[in-house]
Amino acid sequence: MLEKKPSGLWAGHVNVWSDWSLHLAITNLFASKPWSEWFLYHPYYAHGKFTYPFLTNFIPALFVKILGMQLETALCLSSILYSLFLIAGLYFLGFMLLKKPWASVLGIIIFFLSSGPGFYYAIKDLLTDSSIDSFWSFLLYPPKDYSRIDSYQWYAGNVITGLLAPQRGFLLGMTLGSFGFAFFLRGIEKLNQKKSALQNFWIAALLIGLLPISHMHTLISLTPAFAVICLFYARDYKKLLHFVIPSSVLILTLYFRFISGGIENPHFMNLAFGYSSQWNLPTDASIFTKIYKFIWLWTKIWGAFIPVVLVSIWFFWKQNKKEMLTSKVFFGGLIFMFLLGNVILFQPVAWDNSKIFFWAYFGGSLLCANFFTSLWKNKSRYVKPLVGFLFFLLCSTGAWELIRLQQIEKHQFQMTNAEDIALGEQLKKDTKTDAVFLTASDHNHWVMMWGARSILLGFTPWVWNYGFQYGQREKDQKEMFEKPEQSQALFEKYQISYVVIGPSERSHFKIDENYFNTHWTVKFKNASNQVFERKLN
Repeated sequence: MLEKKPSGLWAGHVNVWSDWSLHLAITNLFASKPWSEWFLYHPYYAHGKFTYPFLTNFIPALFVKILGMQLETALCLSSILYSLFLIAGLYFLGFMLLKKPWASVLGIIIFFLSSGPGFYYAIKDLLTDSSIDSFWSFLLYPPKDYSRIDSYQWYAGNVITGLLAPQRGFLLGMTLGSFGFAFFLRGIEKLNQKKSALQNFWIAALLIGLLPISHMHTLISLTPAFAVICLFYARDYKKLLHFVIPSSVLILTLYFRFISGGIENPHFMNLAFGYSSQWNLPTDASIFTKIYKFIWLWTKIWGAFIPVVLVSIWFFWKQNKKEMLTSKVFFGGLIFMFLLGNVILFQPVAWDNSKIFFWAYFGGSLLCANFFTSLWKNKSRYVKPLVGFLFFLLCSTGAWELIRLQQIEKHQFQMTNAEDIALGEQLKKDTKTDAVFLTASDHNHWVMMWGARSILLGFTPWVWNYGFQYGQREKDQKEMFEKPEQSQALFEKYQISYVVIGPSERSHFKIDENYFNTHWTVKFKNASNQVFERKLN
């Protein structure tokens, strides 16, 4: 998904272009800075607590530091390894829940080929849009992601294009979560064999305990099921404590060390009844209108999956009236989290609730797979075509989006040009590791990515989503660029070591360049950027 060319670094999808800039910056930070400064600042927000779940980027940093890999190679290799482990973890968990190998495999396929009725909208375009002149070119390379619905802040219907490829934290978190829950269920099964049960609980505790530094949404998604199963098996509490105590100690230790105190925004979590379906509704909208909008939202997002999974839930319950208690609790826990995600936004950006919703989608995919494989055994000549049709409804949009995703040469996005990469490497070599840079608020600023230096203020929607109150800092950033002579106290307050003036800074601010040329020294530069250092008196 990343390619280094003579012209610079390119991403193979817009979601990778947007997300991997921070991942590369964090990996570079771990690979190049002394360990004592790893968590000194947030890369996006100088002097802010580094709360971002870092484990997914710490591992490729080891590849860089120990094996001498290039940053982009280490990121891609680690994502490939996580993906392979994820497939194994999802199968392990699916088998522990269903006890059916082929249903587990089919559930993973349905999950990876998620989701929605985008294929229907594509066919509609094909039939009505006169600008489409070739059926085959349209089929082999759709012009857009048809499952993306910006009006609902739903940025991808397929879990691979939306989350697993770009959001490396979700990729590793789901891997740890699936293995952790599977080992936990195996421990429950082995309660009558103390040694085996405890071994499984210890492994599960370690994997789940790491979630605060890998993916909090996975921990949130799985916690209800863990809690209820422990209550159901409370008679074996002495054995269960071998999971509960170490996992809780590790979770709390990591939480208080790396997250607690870093969320400045008092409205970081919010009530949002109906998820994003109620946006733009008039305040006096009737309850029937609100319910209709909510149903319509999930119809547009997941399409036929909702009714199929409801039938699959009923079938699973009927099939296992007095059995599969832990499986029922797992699926019930994910249903509960799906409902809760339609009431509470766990981060300011609504899209981040998709990480909880896609855990629910995985549970639903397993239930659908169980339903389909059971139906397949029916000897009626109508059943197999019905299963095939339902499978097509659930998977056609996702399969089509993955066909599009693989054609990287047709949708590449430049993350950084070669000149800025070289300048960033020079900064990394010749500036103090704790230096703070005043730059434009770009999500992919080369100082952060390649210089491995903290910038005063990164891309503000993400800064807000990480829990920082950036309003005053944004005003101060503008003052320092446009009125530097009157902003000496601000330069001291934020401990600004360097000021970058380049195309992005010029496009966002009316910079007093004469002042910087007169009172600061050009320390580094290339054809597009100048990096000013304050003159010593």
